[in-house]
Amino acid sequence: MDNQQGNLHIMDKYFEVMGYSIGAMMGDGSVKMYTFRSQENSPMVTTTNTNIRCMDSECVQRVCSEINNLFQKDYKVTSYLNPNSTKIYQCAISDKVIYDFFHYFIREKLHIPDEAFRVSRSSKIDFIAGLFDTDGYVTSHSGYYRVGFASRHRTFVEDTVRLLSKLGVKVGKIHTQVSQYDTTMYIIKPNIRSFIEAGCYFFILRKADKLAKYEGSVNRPLCVRTFRDYNVGPKTLG
Repeated sequence: MDNQQGNLHIMDKYFEVMGYSIGAMMGDGSVKMYTFRSQENSPMVTTTNTNIRCMDSECVQRVCSEINNLFQKDYKVTSYLNPNSTKIYQCAISDKVIYDFFHYFIREKLHIPDEAFRVSRSSKIDFIAGLFDTDGYVTSHSGYYRVGFASRHRTFVEDTVRLLSKLGVKVGKIHTQVSQYDTTMYIIKPNIRSFIEAGCYFFILRKADKLAKYEGSVNRPLCVRTFRDYNVGPKTLG
């Protein structure tokens, strides 16, 4: 039991410095292990791949920076054009230790890690930022702004509601919607004012700017914070 408690404490400390990256990997990241033969009759070879892809460079750059800081690496962000000619940024890593780290937290993406509910408020907020930067959105129509989040897994959305509620965000009910791929999506639409006042933010510029425009549309300042206002330099283990 003592060893288990010690391991939990260690993973909480890692979550404290990697909250944003874990949230972003939950959305647009993947961890995969491949086993293959390089040649006929040769021994089986196992390799790993930890990858995050996003059309917004800010998200991938921050994840890459946090990984480099924690693991003392020097990975770079690369880019390519997808079949729709959209520029995609990615950080692809073949390192078993980094694979094990993210696999521990994101697994099958069915639940939010327990660590997210135990860490400091600021790390909870960073995790939400990574999650919403990838699978969340901000819309505006006729001067009406809305924050939303969607996932294919109801259990994950239920956990997200629970975490947002801990931060004081008013979430409301979970909606369902069938996507163009005939997949049932579970959607929440948190109250945008309570989202901002709880300290939640977007790191991606195009989304952060919409929150700032919302603040400009209301009668009193809500203290919208974007990446410009955060000390987003890599954190270190205490």
